[in-house]
Amino acid sequence: MRISRSVFLRGSFVEGDADKMKNTVEIRWHGRGGQGAKTAALLLADVAFKTGKYVQGFPEYGPERMGAPITAYNRISGDKITIRVHGLLGGHSGMEIHKQRGNASKMMGRLLYRLAKEVPFHLVCINGGTKDNVITPDAAAEILVEPGKEQEVLAVVDEMKKIWTDEFMGEEPGLQADAAVSQGAGCEAMDQDSTKHVIAYLLLCPNGCQEYSRKIEGVVETSLNLGILETKEDCVRMIHQIRSSVETRKYQLQEQLEQCVKAVGGEGTITNEYPAWQYDPDSGLRQIMADTYKELYGKEPVIAVIHAGLECGLFLGKRPDLDCVSFGPDVIDVHSVNEALNLASTQRVWEHLKAILKNCR
Repeated sequence: MRISRSVFLRGSFVEGDADKMKNTVEIRWHGRGGQGAKTAALLLADVAFKTGKYVQGFPEYGPERMGAPITAYNRISGDKITIRVHGLLGGHSGMEIHKQRGNASKMMGRLLYRLAKEVPFHLVCINGGTKDNVITPDAAAEILVEPGKEQEVLAVVDEMKKIWTDEFMGEEPGLQADAAVSQGAGCEAMDQDSTKHVIAYLLLCPNGCQEYSRKIEGVVETSLNLGILETKEDCVRMIHQIRSSVETRKYQLQEQLEQCVKAVGGEGTITNEYPAWQYDPDSGLRQIMADTYKELYGKEPVIAVIHAGLECGLFLGKRPDLDCVSFGPDVIDVHSVNEALNLASTQRVWEHLKAILKNCR
């Protein structure tokens, strides 16, 4: 029923001459392979970093051979600003995806895209979420801007917070978006192309509910969730979880992500997969379970189709002839800091299970 897909957007620290920052020292080194131009640029960058400057240091060359022409660069200056989108409700990416809760990583992409129209900047890093099956409640990005642009950045962040507050209409009561200027620390930043590619992907990639069931009103059939966004040493890694009760819809979303990745020069891999599990209107086991529940508690059970990658899908993938039903105790706010289990319902499930096994004989 689900696919976890990892996306890698690889970046570099090379910067073009067309994107210069004011009050910035720029140094260009020329030499031949083996003369130490690259080493000198990296040593200078290290010294500048340790004295509290914002710095870039990188080489540019063709064939890696002794005597080949090489150019190396340094850029020293800039102000680092940390932007955060946080306080969202989050929740389970299957059970609660229909509630259209905000995904902080996707929202950060939208904010950065809006910011790029007003203020030139370079991404230092961007991170959000820790589980692929959780709607991301918090995300943070560090950016490098030229001195004097801090207030413009803060103004865009405040503007986006007001826009989101209006759009969610009170359904994200804890929503916060803020920014802080760092002092006295050095950093390296992505180049302009890498910055644009990361933002473009975050803006373009699909997310949330995509299709509803055509047989059962109100039930989500197909969705995906950007659960993990993290900056590694040489790339930005994003993990999506795709869910669908229809196998072909699942692969359609996979193909959409593949095209988004290719459009920004990235690459992707599939890390794990659950088979699709469609609702069976003729399930005999479900009827036994419902009748048993009514015998025990004197009322009809609540029977629902849920949008989640349950283990039944794995069993059916191996044995399509199985009759599978999933049931369990009451759990609220799954995969969030507020997750809670109703102990009384756990006891009821145990008694129900024993009675079901007796009636299945």
